[in-house]
Amino acid sequence: MNSELSLSFLFSCILAIMFSLTLFLKPDKNDKENRPRFLPDLSNTILPFFLILVFILGSITEGSRLAFQFLFSLCFTVFLHISLYYLLLIAILPVLRKYISARACYMLWLIPNYLYITWQGFMTIQKPGIVIKLHGNTVLTLFSIWIVGFAFVLIWNMTSHLLFRRQILKDAREIRNPDILTYWERELDYARTKYRKYRLVTSSAVKTPLSIGLFHRTIHVVLPHKNYTEEEFSLIFRHELIHICREDCWTKFFLLFCTAMCWFNPLMWYAMKKSAEDIELTCDEFVLEDTDDETRKKYASLILGAAGDERGFTTCLSASARTLRYRLKNILARKKTYSGSIIVGIITFFLFISCGYVALAYGSYTGEKLIYHDKDYKDYHIEGIRSKSDSYDIQYGVIDETAFYEYLKGLSCMKLTGNYSFSENEKELIIDFNTMDHRFIWVTLSDQHINIVSYENDYKQESYYLSEPTDWDYLDTILMEYPSLEVHLYQDKNEVPYGSHIEPLLYRIYRTDSDILYHADVSIQDANGIYGSSVSKMRNADLSFSQTPVSSFRVTIESHDGLKKTELSQEDLTTPDTIPLAAYNASYLITTDFQDKKGEIYTAEFVFNIGDLVE
Repeated sequence: MNSELSLSFLFSCILAIMFSLTLFLKPDKNDKENRPRFLPDLSNTILPFFLILVFILGSITEGSRLAFQFLFSLCFTVFLHISLYYLLLIAILPVLRKYISARACYMLWLIPNYLYITWQGFMTIQKPGIVIKLHGNTVLTLFSIWIVGFAFVLIWNMTSHLLFRRQILKDAREIRNPDILTYWERELDYARTKYRKYRLVTSSAVKTPLSIGLFHRTIHVVLPHKNYTEEEFSLIFRHELIHICREDCWTKFFLLFCTAMCWFNPLMWYAMKKSAEDIELTCDEFVLEDTDDETRKKYASLILGAAGDERGFTTCLSASARTLRYRLKNILARKKTYSGSIIVGIITFFLFISCGYVALAYGSYTGEKLIYHDKDYKDYHIEGIRSKSDSYDIQYGVIDETAFYEYLKGLSCMKLTGNYSFSENEKELIIDFNTMDHRFIWVTLSDQHINIVSYENDYKQESYYLSEPTDWDYLDTILMEYPSLEVHLYQDKNEVPYGSHIEPLLYRIYRTDSDILYHADVSIQDANGIYGSSVSKMRNADLSFSQTPVSSFRVTIESHDGLKKTELSQEDLTTPDTIPLAAYNASYLITTDFQDKKGEIYTAEFVFNIGDLVE
């Protein structure tokens, strides 16, 4: 299991445990503290407002283009996952309702509100499992259609809510009957709500009690022109206060937002209807907690005599006739259900651990535009090419510069939605460019991903998906892997390594004095080394080349003050791959010959430094 998957697994477990405990640890019924009795189990607005905040702050700090790209990427990943999740939830919901509490079913609709967490660094995954490719301007056309549909659905429903609110409150009158107000105050005391200034009104435009409004100061509890008994008033007020305290209107807004984002999926509309059922079933569960059979019958009769209206972000005593039979059966049956905390935890874990494995690659870009910015590639000088291995960096030379430039120029790239590290590629090249005006560009090329840091983009990192995997076989024909060297230090030849390891600097590669293939831009004494008393007991250095030399190596040992110099050949050594260390601060130059892919011989020089050795 790679490090990213391990972290994602860990935090998915933490979230699963948190949500399970939220459901399992019910408030103490005998709690005498002044804490509200009914509170939301989970946040029901965090995702929509997170998206809005991300776009605003991103536009200010990064510019509208990058902010839009990030928002589009996040929305595709999160809402595709939400759409699939809700479809699966609809399929298993009938079974879940038989065995777990309505409160647990209600929570399952809200868990996707936290999917923004998957975009944090600790939830990054290595790479997508499925990539959907849309070349050219196809994504722009589809996005334009989607954004029109999203805006239409959202605006239509918000307008419908405002018109319905205006309709029922237009002729509404505030209730001043002292008896009704007494019942109301009693239920406010029972709920222990901090805010008590909700408007209690009556209106001829409604046929069932309901509450409307998203904010405390705008919430109205609306009653029809109908007479109720004291017990009926208590049940009505408790029902509506539970909706208000648990912020169910905001839950409906979140579910509508998800539906608007996934408006093209017809089953999402059905999912929103099913979620409204669980909102009402949860409220029924709270109202009837610890009540007797007689109260249940009166509550069922009260619901049976009401006709609901679900327009807007409202909560009403009877949501619709469609769910009436199920609700009445649920109220009167007094069936035994489990809390569902374990089920919620398991579903939460799988929801978060599976997010991000489907990505969208879109647009059409070329290496010529992204790397060379449509300029003459001959103005770009390669400072170095390297890749990582387990123990040392591998450096490369270019056999055919024109072919290499042309390959990078012709790369077909696409933007990729999602949040991926691409940290465990089988192979990757890190290419350092220097332009004619001495500006640097860093390009990391991996199996199916390219990362570019360019002065043209203020040295901000940009990542792209490759339409076709990197052709490593072709690159192997135009690149030459330079040899590398590892050095292990010993106390003496008969003992195991002391623990010190050096990766010497590849100082120079040449065929002749006039044909230099590579030269490091540091001096010999500035090369890698070990200094201090920790190396005072070391007497030998074991050499290990990454490629097999075609000749014996030569060693030049020179003191840092330049007064002492010793030259050795491999034939002079007692052990062929072990050189003796000098008893003074010294630089070690290792020279040997290798053969390239064309069979031509070249010479490589490696340098390392050892200091503070004593006799």
